[in-house]
Amino acid sequence: MINTLTKNLVWYRDKLVRRIVQKGPYFAQRLIVKQVAKPHIAKYRGKDNQGPEIFETVFFELRTRCNSHCTFCAGSVENEIRPDLNMPFAVFKKGIDNLKDIGFTGRVAFHITSEPLLTPNLPEYITYAREQLPKVWLQLLTNGRKLNPRSGTAVIDAGINEITVNYYDDACAANHDLPLPQNILKFESEVLTKRFTKGEVTTGHGPDPVKGFDVFRYNCNRRRMNEILSNQTGSSPNKSVMTERNFLGFCHSPLTDFHITTDGTVSKCSKDVFFTDPMGNIMEEDVMEIWNGKRFRDVHRMLLANDRNANEMCRGCDYPGFKTIHGKKDTLKRLLQHSIYGHKR
Repeated sequence: MINTLTKNLVWYRDKLVRRIVQKGPYFAQRLIVKQVAKPHIAKYRGKDNQGPEIFETVFFELRTRCNSHCTFCAGSVENEIRPDLNMPFAVFKKGIDNLKDIGFTGRVAFHITSEPLLTPNLPEYITYAREQLPKVWLQLLTNGRKLNPRSGTAVIDAGINEITVNYYDDACAANHDLPLPQNILKFESEVLTKRFTKGEVTTGHGPDPVKGFDVFRYNCNRRRMNEILSNQTGSSPNKSVMTERNFLGFCHSPLTDFHITTDGTVSKCSKDVFFTDPMGNIMEEDVMEIWNGKRFRDVHRMLLANDRNANEMCRGCDYPGFKTIHGKKDTLKRLLQHSIYGHKR
């Protein structure tokens, strides 16, 4: 009886929160966001409310191209508007050398909205990062179209710690009994199972809490090609409308991430797909000069004030902006994100 009553109360609570987020009055939406944002703002506040001293992840966009047709992404085959450019090794080297100089020990990733396995000589970039940054976690996120025993072996030999595949196919996403494509299955059977023991390959992200770097992370997610996600500050092809009166405030991305595209330009977040609101360029300044520069710090202060209005892109963006705080069961955050996207993530 009590369990049934509790479940009913939770169901009505969840329904009320979703209704408020989706169609409720602005003041009620803001109350929910303020409550959700409190622990996140406390975590990233930093000294004098200026934000973290350093970022957690550096993303290198080594090539401005993808080979997928996802309808939600402005970087997909049909929607990319930028020229096909590769990052000169000198630009990458400058970024990695800067990270070495500051003793960076976070994560380096080789993707933003592009497909990293399309990058010529990708293993050379990974090898240099591994040699210069032995304590950094190296992540490769791919759609899996170019992943096979040869390409997979090359990036593992170069020093990659994690491969996460987001395989976009509507049929496979709807029916998990359908097999993955042969190139991915061959990588799993011919590389992962032969190169690593069962205990060495785990799912998840980042170093293992116990084993540290003595694991290889491998994730394979089945995703729908026509998902409706963030509006990517208005650039998302299937959700291009900018938010007019944005009840959202805090967002982790400009406080945790550092995105660098092919010519060294730095954006404040991955939602600025075309780098139209740059924070600086690593060929003109060192990474910490950009991170501590006025443009980044203005964005940091704005988001830590739980407000997106001072930046045009942030004001129109509907990305919820909350990462998981480990050890916290944040039900309101989950409901908020589910309500904005319209489905569970």
